[in-house]
Amino acid sequence: MFIDFVTYLEIRDDLSEEDKQYINSEIKKNMAKYHMEKDGIKYYVETKRPGVGLHLGVEFCISMQHKRYKKYIKRCEYNSYFEGSINVKDSILDYYNEVRIKWIPDNERYPDNPGQVLCTYRYDYESGPEYEIGIGEYWGFSEVLYKENPEACGFGSMHKNVIAWAELPKPFIPDAM
Repeated sequence: MFIDFVTYLEIRDDLSEEDKQYINSEIKKNMAKYHMEKDGIKYYVETKRPGVGLHLGVEFCISMQHKRYKKYIKRCEYNSYFEGSINVKDSILDYYNEVRIKWIPDNERYPDNPGQVLCTYRYDYESGPEYEIGIGEYWGFSEVLYKENPEACGFGSMHKNVIAWAELPKPFIPDAM
């Protein structure tokens, strides 16, 4: 088995018992959502092939850095064994926003060609907006078609939730290393 991404997550020591119970239940929900395992303060995905658990680890770390959790978290950092050059002290969001992923807001432009792209989704709830990253299918865009049938173009049924997109990274090819 292979572990290619580890999130180091620690909650603050000075939390009340009620706050500890809350944040631990939130951590468990996110662990289940992103298939994470736990060993002390290390959270990871164990896979059979390198690179497979990277996106789950990234999404777990991003979800735990959400502003609603900030007052509970003492440390939320990451390390990628797959890309060993990443500095463990860098913020995962800074790394992926500035170094790896070049996000393009949907109000600037859409992809040039139909196909799969990385998307940032925004969901509005009574408690406030929440954001997720995922792969979306872009079908092309036409103002006329969008007015007639919005789910037949753009990002389909998810079009209204997409706030930014980016090109997918190239896949890991072991022989190319």
